This record gives sequence, structure tokens and C-alpha cells, in this order.
Amino acid sequence: MIGQNAQANKNMNRATVIKLIQQNHSIFRSEIAQKTGLTRAAITKIVQSLIALELVCESAKDQDDESNKKQIPLSINDQKYRTLSISIGRSSIVGALFNISGEVLLLLKREYEEGSIDQKEILALLFEIVQKILDVSHTNSVDVLGIGIAAPGAVNTGDGPGEECEDPVNAPPYLWNRLQLKEKLKERFGLDAYLENNCNISALGERWYGAGRGIEDFAVYSVGIGIGAGVVADGSMMNGQNDVFSEIGHVTVDLRGPICSCGNTGCLELYAGAKALVENYYRACDYEIYGMSFKEYSTAVELILAKAADGDERATRIIDDHSRILAIGAVSLANLFGPKRIIVIPDEIGDADYARFIPAMREAVSLKAFKAVSCRVEVVPSPLGKTAALYGGAALVLEKFLEKGDLDNGNLPSEDGEE
Repeated sequence: MIGQNAQANKNMNRATVIKLIQQNHSIFRSEIAQKTGLTRAAITKIVQSLIALELVCESAKDQDDESNKKQIPLSINDQKYRTLSISIGRSSIVGALFNISGEVLLLLKREYEEGSIDQKEILALLFEIVQKILDVSHTNSVDVLGIGIAAPGAVNTGDGPGEECEDPVNAPPYLWNRLQLKEKLKERFGLDAYLENNCNISALGERWYGAGRGIEDFAVYSVGIGIGAGVVADGSMMNGQNDVFSEIGHVTVDLRGPICSCGNTGCLELYAGAKALVENYYRACDYEIYGMSFKEYSTAVELILAKAADGDERATRIIDDHSRILAIGAVSLANLFGPKRIIVIPDEIGDADYARFIPAMREAVSLKAFKAVSCRVEVVPSPLGKTAALYGGAALVLEKFLEKGDLDNGNLPSEDGEE
């Protein structure tokens, strides 16, 4: 157990150092030591190993910098490795090729009608997207560190098959473990693949590349057709059993409300989801809507928000009412996890500007969350928007690569005593 803990600390310190280098673009070893609390000797060993792995390189020194004449700045080596990230949504699959700095080099999207394809067809689309990205970018698979996959619903991130609900009526809507996405992608392309719930992985994306950088405790609040959350506590992504964690959208807000798809009654998602927003708006316009597709709902959300921005009174009232319902989830996240920041992401709803919802959430958290929490938590929009899960997949691959114990084999320098 002691050895395992030592290896875990080593991996965590590696990830911390490379994250600092990535987020600062160019940084000195002394600055890394100051920011992390690790000794200069430990930083030297960690950096040596990262340079040997060709993840980090020494960059050109600024000739005008008189304060660090004897030091050479470090930067991410973007020339060597790539990561692949795939986000599976209700009506599309998006794949992206990233460099180690988190820059999107190529993005491909395949759309379909919600519920129109089965899981085997989803797997075929995954194969097609990965192959197309490798071909178009002229990327050799040996230079790809792995594939990160964001998927809705309960997933099993381990190596085993995971547990599935025995009751087919109340089973999760997406049985990814039965499909064996990770295993089949690895068999097809020879690349390690990692599967994670889309809300959890979005939190990881914000941690590395978005509004969660430099923050140890925060929550991602995903608001779209579905309502969900991902939580980072003490710098680590939180996972529950089979990665069912912080399903804030399925908290009951009305005991006598309608039955939710999850089997519960009066869930927050039924009132705060984008479908409710659209239906309430058209009801106020005396229109009845039936059988709208996911894409039509997305377009309608964009339209309602645009109307509110132009001063339309009906749209403004509906948006304000919806914001107060969304705020229930924000208050719950604040009280449950005590985060320093709640980051609002628009799930996969079109290009809607969700900034309109933020003020009501901020006000509700300030007035209704526990005072010990409300005095320090802030509610902010995500700079990554609906691509947060894609960035999370890239971050997940990099973290998993750094966690590999076999990185210490061969001629890499030891990092013993780095604490």
C-alpha cells in the first residue's frame, strides 16, 4: 500500500507540473517549485522525466528578462504527441484531435436524429471518425497517447465489465459497458481508450483548460435538454458507483410532478431542461408543439434567447422564470459540495448564449445557499461552452498517460523524494 501511495503521489505531481507548464505557456523551474510547494530537487527530477518523455521542452529564453539569467524556461512540446477526444451526444458524435497544449487541430462531426441509430451504429461512427481524423491529419497512431470518450448516462471507467441494472425497465438508457467501447477501439486502432460520463469529463476539461484552472474545488452545472453536474474536490474528479455521481437533474423538486425517464417523480430536469423552456414559451404564445426533434429544440432555445436579448417581453419573462428554476440546481450544488466556483455549461444545445441565466443563479446562491458557502462561491459561464466534454477527453488521456507506472521503467530519472 505504501508503494502504491508513493506511485500515486508521483503520478499526481507529474500531472500537476505539466498542467502548470501548459497553463502558463512558459515557466521557470523555480516558479513551478514556488507554486506547487515541491522542492527544487524534486522539480528537477520531474522535469527531467517529462523532457525524456518528450512532453516538455526547454524554450528560448527571453533576452530582455534580467531576473532569470541562469534559468531556461519550460514549455509544452506540441510537436510530438497528440490526443484524440470523442463526445457522444443525443444527436451527434464529435471527434477532435488535440496537441498537448489543448489546441484543437482537427474537428469532425457526424449528426443523426435522436434515437435513430442503435449502439452498434454508434460504434461504427466512432470507428469512422477516428480513422478519418488520423487520415486527414496524417497522424501516425504511435504518436497518439490515447482516446478519451465522453458519453451520457452511467459508465464503467474501470477495466472490468461493470454492473448493469437487472431490471430492464429501470436500467440506464445507455448500456455502454455492454457495448465495450474501450475494448473495441483499442482492438481496432491499438490505442488505449478511456470512457467517462459526459458531465464528469466536462469538469476535467474545465480543470485543465477552462474556468476551473488553478481551483481545487468547483462544480460544473450542465444545463441543456438534460441537467447534470460534475464535481472536482481537492483537485480530483469525483466518481460514484459506475460513475453515477451528482445527478442533480434527478433530484425531486415536486413530489406530485410527472414521472421522469429515470423512473423518479418530479425531477428538476423536467422543469429546468431546455424542453420545458421551449414548451413554456410556445404555450405562452398559444401554440401546441408535438414531436419536436432535438435539433428543433436546440434551434428554438437559440430563438427564445435571441428574442429576449432584443427586448421581447414574452421571451424575457419565460427566460427569467426558467432562470429561477435553474437556480434551484445551483443552490443545491453549492450546499452539497461547497465549491469555490460553479461553472455553467450549455451541454450540447446549439450556440445559445447562456449568459442570460447566470445572474439569477448568482442571486439565488447568494441569498439561499448556506452562508458559509454563499460568501465565497461564484457562478460563472464556461469559456469552453459545449466543447467542455471534448477538452475533458483530451485531459483524461493525458492524465491516464501520466498515471502509467511503466513510465518509470527504462532510463527515465527517478523522482523519489519529490515531496
